[in-house]
Amino acid sequence: MTNTLLLRELEQRGIPLQDSWLLLVVNHLVHQRKYVRENITAELVLPFFVASDIRASTSSAGAAPYAISDQHNITLSKPLLVQVVRIREIGKSIVSQLEYLNQLEERKKLKGQQIIRQVDEDDQEDKEGDDSGIAEAQEAIFDGKGFKCMCRLVLEDANGQRFYGMEWKPIPGIQLDTDLGTKLIIQNAQIKRGTLLLTSENTKILGGKVDEWNHEYFPNKLMEELKEELETNKRKA
Repeated sequence: MTNTLLLRELEQRGIPLQDSWLLLVVNHLVHQRKYVRENITAELVLPFFVASDIRASTSSAGAAPYAISDQHNITLSKPLLVQVVRIREIGKSIVSQLEYLNQLEERKKLKGQQIIRQVDEDDQEDKEGDDSGIAEAQEAIFDGKGFKCMCRLVLEDANGQRFYGMEWKPIPGIQLDTDLGTKLIIQNAQIKRGTLLLTSENTKILGGKVDEWNHEYFPNKLMEELKEELETNKRKA
């Protein structure tokens, strides 16, 4: 497929890529992955897109047509491509969020220990007996869906404009531990006092993440912010 056709197909999906960025991806697939240029499809390009920063990979055609934060009582009819920069759980107390994040870190450590044990083939049968039902129980306890109430998101478009989005109704896949850099397409969402009201009907999750954002922020930096906010609230009380 030619670059022109790739651009057209992805734009029809709400993903208006920059020509120069697409060319870099296609050249990588041809020279590093040994694909025939004519056989490259949109499906091969999408994994690179969802792992990108949309400020570098997409054009302003997918950005907001005005300053979202200045709007009130209007509906965003134009499809808007954004990436998640921050997520906060505004329906839970700060203390409960800190407890959840601490438990999440402990769970990751435990998973790492389980992976190490799995490579010990000599003890495979004992391992299966010891872990029976544990992993499933841990998933039920620590899955972000079980902790979720209502999330507020900081969103960013291709032009670097940042604004708030808030779940008006719960959206599966949006929770405190959703990857930063997750790509969303939003259409027909109401804007109230500069905030997009999000539902599963007006928000499509494309997935993805920006690795460095997650390494730098989640969960340690988020925990620091929550602790600072907690201390500020105590001083005000």
